[in-house]
Amino acid sequence: MPRAVTSPTTISAVYSVARSSATALSFSATICAIEDHQANNDRLTVPTAAERAGDLTVSTTTIYDPASSLDPSKRAPFADKMIPTSRINSISAKILGIIHCQTLAASIRTIS
Repeated sequence: MPRAVTSPTTISAVYSVARSSATALSFSATICAIEDHQANNDRLTVPTAAERAGDLTVSTTTIYDPASSLDPSKRAPFADKMIPTSRINSISAKILGIIHCQTLAASIRTIS
């Protein structure tokens, strides 16, 4: 719900003008916020060490090679669901480096 505040003001230590002056300092601010009061029950997982290295054999999803074709409908899957380490983006690898590693068993590896 947007809320707006508008008011003439005087900041004596920085800027001071007579209230009747046409050059009086004024400000306006609008705050727009979305208030969500629902509890979040998201279950998030972190990649295993094997997944970080490109081994996605445990995944039930087919992983397609984006470089195999410019047409997404004709892309070939990675062989044996393994992404070669040379194809892992260096920025992605650095981001994975700051994400905590898995500490629980694979069947319960979630972050609350």
